[in-house]
Amino acid sequence: MRFLSAVLLAVSAVFAEVVELTDDNFVGTTKIGTGEQTERWFVKFFAPWCPHCKRMAQTWVDLSEELGEGPDGTALRVGEVDATTQDALKTKFDITGFPRMYLFDTDGKVYKYPGARTVEGFSAFALGGYKSFDPVATTL
Repeated sequence: MRFLSAVLLAVSAVFAEVVELTDDNFVGTTKIGTGEQTERWFVKFFAPWCPHCKRMAQTWVDLSEELGEGPDGTALRVGEVDATTQDALKTKFDITGFPRMYLFDTDGKVYKYPGARTVEGFSAFALGGYKSFDPVATTL
């Protein structure tokens, strides 16, 4: 029983992190745009010099510790992209302001986060609130 508890704790710890995504690892890590995506990804595009990004940095970490899976059992992962160094992703997702948050659903739809920069707001959106918005894209 202790072993099982340790394994479950280790598995939840793996998901309880903000994953740094880059031009080189984005598709391989997230599977977004491959037709093989099995996890929802909530991704923040930021600039290290941006005051708004700096203020919400800990909030994004806190969110990653709160999320694990959605009500339908689909894993929810939290990632971030430094858009000042990842030019291909910045261009692909038309990042013109910071921070910008997108939820990438497993069906290929992409939703832009429109709300307050709080754990509660992010969490409500990621756990299903995004469904009340039109996607900004359906293919990548």
